[in-house]
Amino acid sequence: AEKFKIEGVTYNLTMQVVKNIIPAIASTNALISALCVNEALKVLTWCSFGLNNYYMYMGQDGVYSRTFNYKKNPQCQVCGSEPLIYKLDPGTTFGTFYQKLLNDPVLKLKTPSVSTNEDKALFMAGKALRSLYEENMSKTLTQLMADNAILRISDPKILGKGIAKIKMVFEAGAIYVPPKDE
Repeated sequence: AEKFKIEGVTYNLTMQVVKNIIPAIASTNALISALCVNEALKVLTWCSFGLNNYYMYMGQDGVYSRTFNYKKNPQCQVCGSEPLIYKLDPGTTFGTFYQKLLNDPVLKLKTPSVSTNEDKALFMAGKALRSLYEENMSKTLTQLMADNAILRISDPKILGKGIAKIKMVFEAGAIYVPPKDE
């Protein structure tokens, strides 16, 4: 603490932190090790169903685990197999499409990045790459993608590491009017 000029660090404070953190790390490692051994025993002896996807440790109260599968929702925008369908006029600009993404009540995105299923980046929302893709905002959708193209939408603040899928269907006359800011 003296070397890096950190004030307020005393021997007693250091010991309190060490006494609280080190046992927590050791006990967590012991719990995970015990769980691994328990699952290995189940696999080797066929004495029970293996843990599938859920385990809860309740501290003083005990352990709770279930061996059922959570059902995958096909309409889930992150892990589902069915893409969300957007119908827009072929002459719609990418900027208008991007506004539709930002205002979508289902996805609720903050800073989405957009790419095609063929790994062609259309827009990257990150600060370092944003300026490279700004030119796409004024282009029409037909200049950037084909009809029925599947787009991959990522947004680290909302979707985490997941990717939402959107199927672009070109339909003459289909327009998007952004909501008015009040």
